Amino acid sequence: MPTNATCATGPSERRRCRGRGARLHWSNSRRDSSPSARTTTSKRKEFTSKRAIQKRQNSGPKPLSLKTINNVLTVLHSLLALAESYEVIQQAPRVKLFGRLPKPQFDFLSFEEAEHLLSFAEPEWRAVLFVAIKAGLRQGELVGPQWNDLDLPRSTLNVRRAIWRGVEGLPKGGRERSVELPASVVYALKAHRHLRGRFVFCQEDGQPLTKGKMSAPLLRALRA
Repeated sequence: MPTNATCATGPSERRRCRGRGARLHWSNSRRDSSPSARTTTSKRKEFTSKRAIQKRQNSGPKPLSLKTINNVLTVLHSLLALAESYEVIQQAPRVKLFGRLPKPQFDFLSFEEAEHLLSFAEPEWRAVLFVAIKAGLRQGELVGPQWNDLDLPRSTLNVRRAIWRGVEGLPKGGRERSVELPASVVYALKAHRHLRGRFVFCQEDGQPLTKGKMSAPLLRALRA
C-alpha cells in the first residue's frame, strides 16, 4: 500500500488510497502539475486585472458640485475652530467658501406626467410613489414613516424621521412636520397595509428600504 506521499502518481494508485488527505493531495498535484492549467489561470488573472483597471479609468470619480464643496469646507471650518478653542492648534486657518451660488434648476413633472407615472407604477410600489409625488416627501423621509405616524381618518402624515444610508435622524430642517394627504394617497396607503413590520414602506423582511431598492422601480416606471 503506497503512502500518502506516493499514492498520488496515477489513477490506479489513487483508487487504493482511501484517506481523505490522500485524495486531496492527488487532486492538488494533478491541478498544479498541469502546465496548461497554470497558463490558463495566469491569463485569466491578467485579463480580469486589466479589465478592472480599464473600468476604473473609464468611469472616473464624479466631480463634486460647488455646493457640496462648500458644505465640506463649512464642516472643516467648524472642526478647526473647535480645535483652536481646545488649544489643540494655536490658530485656525481661514477657510474661504465659494461665493453665492446659483440655485440649481429642476425639471418638475407636470400633472399629466405625474399621473402617467403613477399609472405605470408596479402595484407594490404605487403607494410610495403616491406619497412621494403628492405629499412632497424626500427620499430619506419616505423610508422613515412608521404606521403610528399615519392618521388616515384625518388624512395626515406626521413626518418625524428620515433614514439615509442606514442612519436615522430628523427630517430636513431639523424639525418634525405634519403633511395633509390627498384622498388618492389615503386610498393607496389603505390598500398598501401590511404586517411585515412597523415601517410603512419596507423590504420583505420588514427592514427599511435602501436607495437601491427605491431607485429600481422608479426607473422602471419612467421607462414604461
